[in-house]
Amino acid sequence: MEKMLKVLGTVVGGEVEGVVVTTFRAMKTAEVEIARFKTRHPDHGEDLDRAFLCLQPPVSFWSKSDALYRAHCRELLGRVVRGEDLRTGTSAEVLVAILEVATRTPIRPDFVLAADRVFEDVYGETAKKVIGPVKGVESYEGAVDEIVSDLRRRLGNPDRVINP
Repeated sequence: MEKMLKVLGTVVGGEVEGVVVTTFRAMKTAEVEIARFKTRHPDHGEDLDRAFLCLQPPVSFWSKSDALYRAHCRELLGRVVRGEDLRTGTSAEVLVAILEVATRTPIRPDFVLAADRVFEDVYGETAKKVIGPVKGVESYEGAVDEIVSDLRRRLGNPDRVINP
């Protein structure tokens, strides 16, 4: 795969090369994650295979880390196994959205807490090492849950469904 990407890069070049390489890298990551889930959940193998197209990374992920996209795939594949809706936004999508807004304007403390929560969802133990314990108090009980839930709804993809 890596050899093929290098050849493509020399043939195509420029911005197109970046799109092609990013697409192939995402496909490889999705295939690896599907294979891992199929090993742990063999009874769901067919559904996991059919979920491949649902794992397309949003455009907002294209300049982000493979770890972020991997977390996105894992959350969606977990939903497949549990029979949950794939259309709502993932923690990775929520994190990217909050951080993109935060690069343009200061965000309210509740949104900082929401970013901390989804950062931990996405990066797990690594997040705890990076950000440490979350500091701060919600402006009212349930504010962070409300923000995350609202963003998941807004960032949802109505086309992210498994075709029969």
